[in-house]
Amino acid sequence: MMIKIIFGFIFIVAGTCAGFVKADRLARRNVLLSELIVSLEYLKNEIYYTHERLNVVADRIAHMSEGKAAELFGRFADKLSDRQEEGVYDLWKESVEEAFPFYSPLAEQDAEAVCSLGIKLGRTDVEGQCSNIERSCRELSIRQAAAEMEAAQKSRIYRTLGTVTGIAFAILII
Repeated sequence: MMIKIIFGFIFIVAGTCAGFVKADRLARRNVLLSELIVSLEYLKNEIYYTHERLNVVADRIAHMSEGKAAELFGRFADKLSDRQEEGVYDLWKESVEEAFPFYSPLAEQDAEAVCSLGIKLGRTDVEGQCSNIERSCRELSIRQAAAEMEAAQKSRIYRTLGTVTGIAFAILII
């Protein structure tokens, strides 16, 4: 009987933890989108005002940014420096996929929106690149607002559902 109670308690704790992990994932998505928007604003300003090579700009942004956005721009700067013969879009997309793998809190559509930025990056004039970055920032801002709403609606549900599921399994065991 004591073993059943211990396992029941373990199920309750595990269910609660699973609910909190799922709710935390929603909050982290919000933070990632915010970091990306700030970094893209840096990118726009650097391109517009400095007119430096893209690898220099990306490296500078990697040092100014935080979190995964810094990792993204750091990877991109390294790839631009090491593999100059490849296209900017391919390097950007590869950097995005490495910085935000499938288990990342970002939704697939978020990653696609970030990847789409690379299509015109380095290919058009300064104004064209800046307008492309502004479009990406607007799209990510819309996605961030949706992520905030989703987190507000679903975080509590995930935490409660995790706890209730753990209790249900505990009852079944006991």
